[in-house]
Amino acid sequence: MRLRYLQSIFYKGSYNFPHRQIKVVQAQIVVVLYIRDLNPHLYAGEMYAQSILYDTLVSITADGYEGCLAESWDISEDGCTYTFHIRPNVLFSDGEKCDANAILANFNAILENRERHTWLEMMNLLVGVSAPDENTFVIEMSEPYYPMLTELGCIRPFAMISPNCMINGSTKDGVNGHIGTGPYVLTDFVTDEYAVFERNENYWGETPAIRKITVKVIPDNQTRIMALESGEIDLIFGKNMIDADAISQYLDSDKFTVGLSDPTSTRHIVMNTTHEILGDPAVRKALQHATDRQTISDGIFYGLEQPADTLYATTVPYCNVGLKPYEYSTETAAQILDEAGWVLGSDKMRAKDGKQLALDLLYNSDSVTEKTIAEYQVGVVCPHDPHGRDAIPRPQLCPVLPLRGNAGAVHPVPSSAALHYLRPGGSGFAGCGLGDHQHFHAVFSGTGRTGPHAGMGRNAQ
Repeated sequence: MRLRYLQSIFYKGSYNFPHRQIKVVQAQIVVVLYIRDLNPHLYAGEMYAQSILYDTLVSITADGYEGCLAESWDISEDGCTYTFHIRPNVLFSDGEKCDANAILANFNAILENRERHTWLEMMNLLVGVSAPDENTFVIEMSEPYYPMLTELGCIRPFAMISPNCMINGSTKDGVNGHIGTGPYVLTDFVTDEYAVFERNENYWGETPAIRKITVKVIPDNQTRIMALESGEIDLIFGKNMIDADAISQYLDSDKFTVGLSDPTSTRHIVMNTTHEILGDPAVRKALQHATDRQTISDGIFYGLEQPADTLYATTVPYCNVGLKPYEYSTETAAQILDEAGWVLGSDKMRAKDGKQLALDLLYNSDSVTEKTIAEYQVGVVCPHDPHGRDAIPRPQLCPVLPLRGNAGAVHPVPSSAALHYLRPGGSGFAGCGLGDHQHFHAVFSGTGRTGPHAGMGRNAQ
């Protein structure tokens, strides 16, 4: 299913968002997770923080590719050689020069850990990198690769960190600082409590509107909302930060402004196809037909996140290919299971060859939204809960397939299929949050390029 996330913003200072001028000097932001390891060549850190500390060679915008640390680039006729012309006079926030040699040092560090990054196909096709002079950086590929610039725009692993932060020229085992060329500098932090970002006064781009950003970690949902209401914080940032019931109260508020992003991701249940039950395609198809995406959208998200008939939204490039969606039909689901030998017994449970058709549904218990959806799935698919619970009255699907909801992180599986149900935007609800790193970067750097995300914020007084 597709769901779109609401996001919220609360300002003191100066920024056009989205229809009013709001003055900005500093902002107090709340997140659930701490900033963690901000090494841009690994994947543990929070991307919103990495995106305001570091820059990449190119940026991806709604209008296409845009030069960042590279002012421009040329592509050879055979499509195998990319020559980047590096922006002059750019400094890392420690004063180190960010020229082609510094970028080469970064790529060498990235390539030292190449296997970690082979989810990007360019890493499999990359032949070599070089810096013929301090203004020129060259990447050579074994064959033309259409998404090359898109992958180079990824904030990790292709953001540039000061070579002074590398450990013997390496970053794969850690760094000794988080120094970039971005619009902000990390000036203070206490693990699991807060982090402070201050404006990079030597930033090569447009001066950020907000001078200081303090990020606080408040794990509890209600405490976050109370802090927002009291004015202790200005923004709650991130996915799944508060549920739709809470966000709905702000929609018509004079105190807050709410905006909705276009869908940029998909909520889905990942199914382990090596499981003895889910290995049966009939069961997976039955689940597709038995999931009432529209009811989940309306019942949990008040229609804020729209049903997803396909894994990717049709607005994603190359994804509007006319796929026929799975129709919601419990009758079809039951018929598929009957034909596959999953027969309904006198106990109203399906079984095949003595094996009861029952599954564990795992979710992240720290996520308000995931918890609500999981409870709904259990309530919907098996409303006859032995404890008398029925999260939301819905069609009686117990004859189709029972699920057991269990709190816990979803762990990786060797092989999987996905049941997609809602299409969210790139960030979360909550007095909410900004979308992906581009939107966060745009708002707090004052560039006004918000990409596909919106926000909800405290109105100017």
